[in-house]
Amino acid sequence: MTGATTRPEPTRAERWVFVSPHADDAIWSVGGIIACCSAMRETTLVTIFAPPPDCRATREAEDRAAAGVLGCRLVSLGLPEARSRRNETGNLYRSSLALRRKPLANDPAAAAVGSAVAEVFPGASAIFVPLATHSHVDHVIVRDAVLACAEPSIAIMAYPEFPYHRHKTESLSQNPALPCDPVAWLAAATLYSTEAIAMFGTRERFEHALRDFISERTCDRSGNCAQSIIPLRPAL
Repeated sequence: MTGATTRPEPTRAERWVFVSPHADDAIWSVGGIIACCSAMRETTLVTIFAPPPDCRATREAEDRAAAGVLGCRLVSLGLPEARSRRNETGNLYRSSLALRRKPLANDPAAAAVGSAVAEVFPGASAIFVPLATHSHVDHVIVRDAVLACAEPSIAIMAYPEFPYHRHKTESLSQNPALPCDPVAWLAAATLYSTEAIAMFGTRERFEHALRDFISERTCDRSGNCAQSIIPLRPAL
């Protein structure tokens, strides 16, 4: 892996949107691409779901700080995440294992996400969504809602999420790659210390895992650092 990518001159005619189910998902997964995109075009990070009230202020402050490091605009929609969604009998998803399964048919989030994100997309030429395999019901809901509501003229790309895709499974040579700044990526990603410690126990373990993820998902192209993404739907 090389150092930070040399960025071309900005071309602000395009607008790219990175959709993050929760604060941290997109920046943990493709923060280096977001950094480079922000220097070349208008770039928006959309965080869909909000954490529970007891940690919401802290997590949202971390999200703002990380977006500031990468130079992108942040839009937070504030919809309740899966572990906070309820029906008349209690929580929709009652265990950590349930969060890894398919969304429930009676989950109202799908319709809510679709209507909310549709207001953010006008003028976008490309949208990046989580790949949402082996991950989380909220990631599946976000991916499917974007595919359903985005205009056909908008290209939709997928990013494999960290830490759910910690070991490379997609060939870099088989998918397009975008310029990636690993230094900015790591600097922004480590600002999400609340979730990093909750998932990994310590910041050190988190940083070690993320460095491995960055190393295995970037490739050297003509002396520059690039990361592959997965096309889901070309622009028509």
